[in-house]
Amino acid sequence: KRRPHMMHEQFMERAQSTPRQTTLFASKIYQVVLDIQNEIKMCQNKNSDDIEPFESPLDKMKLATWEDYAYRMKWKSVKGSTMQILYGFLEIWYVALRMVVQSWEEEEQLVLQWLIINEGFCKEGWFSPKLESSLNGVERLCTSRSIQSEKLQSLTANLIEKRKRKGITFRGIVFVQQRLSAYVLSQYLNNNCKCIDHGLHVGYVAARNSRITPSVKVRPGEATKCINDFRDGKINVIVSTSVIEEGFDVPEANVVISYDYLKDTVELSQRFGRARQKDSTLTLMSERKDRPLSALKDVKMRQESIIKEFNPATNKKVSQARLQSQNDRERAAFSVLIDEARCKR
Repeated sequence: KRRPHMMHEQFMERAQSTPRQTTLFASKIYQVVLDIQNEIKMCQNKNSDDIEPFESPLDKMKLATWEDYAYRMKWKSVKGSTMQILYGFLEIWYVALRMVVQSWEEEEQLVLQWLIINEGFCKEGWFSPKLESSLNGVERLCTSRSIQSEKLQSLTANLIEKRKRKGITFRGIVFVQQRLSAYVLSQYLNNNCKCIDHGLHVGYVAARNSRITPSVKVRPGEATKCINDFRDGKINVIVSTSVIEEGFDVPEANVVISYDYLKDTVELSQRFGRARQKDSTLTLMSERKDRPLSALKDVKMRQESIIKEFNPATNKKVSQARLQSQNDRERAAFSVLIDEARCKR
């Protein structure tokens, strides 16, 4: 039962059970986080001059507070110190763990991509053997065939096939739910050999003055530049959240892909609205079991029917008639109460 408000609780139950009920990949990521935390505690025991003792934020339901805590502690630490290095490292791995939890342990390749581009496997010579061993365990998965994402492979194949078919007119928008996913997915596609060979140039759009993580912020004007480059053909794929629908003058795309599930009929309308060219295509790559595309379409049709049938003049008369009926019922009830009161006297 995938409910966003329950993802933290359900993951922690699986991760803290004996034996762990998470996937092997999620278990390895979680173990690295625990080992980095233990490394920090050991360093603090040796150096009692630290500003404040370490307290794990993993019990916080708001997942982004994990990396916020590590970022804050990093800048409280002495510049260049062991503690600052460890807190910076922990921030990277907290983000990786958040991606694992938010994707319900499915987006393994994107998590690895995040770790690679942020040097999450860079080992210091003074790391404990336990931490180094757990890091090696995850790093080996980068070349393992067991970590394959059918969803990512399908996305890549879809974009390449559409690029071949449409040539230089190709313009694609890939919608995701999280800013972090937009950032990492754009990095993944730009570093994918097949995408490079077929001329895919990818950018991402996030809300103005927002942040991907505490250490990765969206620079002023970055989103506008990405959209202008998309219009000019310097990039031909944009990965974005639904923020692109609000306040951005985005050129029409002839390939629209919804990488994550649709939350509601508003997003459904937005996706169809983006794919309004004659030769455009819309692809939905996932859906919630409790909100399948068929159900969203039915709701959308009912909403459109209500809007179409709405007549202000008729509705005003109906409202007045209902109000009159309610007043009549209230007067009748009041009369009954008055009569009962008189009888008691």
